[in-house]
Amino acid sequence: MVGATADLRLIINEAQDILPSMDAKNFAPMAASRAATRISCGTVWTSTTLLAQMTRACRISEQVDGMQRVFFSTAEDMCKENPRYGKFVDELVSRLGRGLP
Repeated sequence: MVGATADLRLIINEAQDILPSMDAKNFAPMAASRAATRISCGTVWTSTTLLAQMTRACRISEQVDGMQRVFFSTAEDMCKENPRYGKFVDELVSRLGRGLP
């Protein structure tokens, strides 16, 4: 990744699994040379994940200029859009509720 560049956008999927130090070293410079928009997706598991840190920074920018930068979707939102995903989530929750893996 080091030395690669992003043109229009850089999408970081599963951003909760990327260490903030890795982002600073590998991904941020990729977007810098062409001012590519960075899109981060994933699940905010803790307040220390890259995704959580990016969300906080974007919320501050939103307060400054009023431009929305953070978009959240819940599992319920996704289930409405994709009934097969909803079935998967329902089955997973049911199994976990019964103490099954």
